[in-house]
Amino acid sequence: MPSQLEQPRALTWEDLLAFPEDNQKREIIRGELIVSPGPSVWHQEVVLAIYRRLYAFAHARQAGKVMTSPIDVRFSSYDVTQPDVLFIRADRFRSLLTSDARIAGAPDLVVEVISPTSRSIDCVRKFALYADAGVPEYWLVDPEMRSLQIFTLEGDRYTQLPAGAAGRVASRVLPGLIVDPGWVFVDLESSS
Repeated sequence: MPSQLEQPRALTWEDLLAFPEDNQKREIIRGELIVSPGPSVWHQEVVLAIYRRLYAFAHARQAGKVMTSPIDVRFSSYDVTQPDVLFIRADRFRSLLTSDARIAGAPDLVVEVISPTSRSIDCVRKFALYADAGVPEYWLVDPEMRSLQIFTLEGDRYTQLPAGAAGRVASRVLPGLIVDPGWVFVDLESSS
């Protein structure tokens, strides 16, 4: 009698910890391992531009912590991502730290900079995961299209925040922060 084909088992946080430290970006979404190539120079320019602005804004107001990848964020045993940039409010930061100084739970803001190889993951799979996990604000930044979209969680779904003059968008998680695509893509303009 032929045996049924076995389905691969869902991977967990513990499986992720068992991988060697080899500088590969490994994430788990719904138990599926996602391995991504290293980012391009332009991707990193955008990540650093966003990080610098978010850090300066949050630090000046003692609003919370801003971090960049690689840092694992564990949403569940089957969902672990490495957002390009994240922000956690000061009053929540300690509650999200595990005993081994890792993050377990939803940051207040997550930024993903889209690469050609990450488009469907960032725009579909992570979009759904972050909404399900309760991340209040999600930024999708596309260096190729020079676009920046900010989504805010309303109920259990994301709604895109409207852009104002020159494409500027006001963050809801960081009141007073006006995100200007001009400063996000400035290094790309001078480099390309």
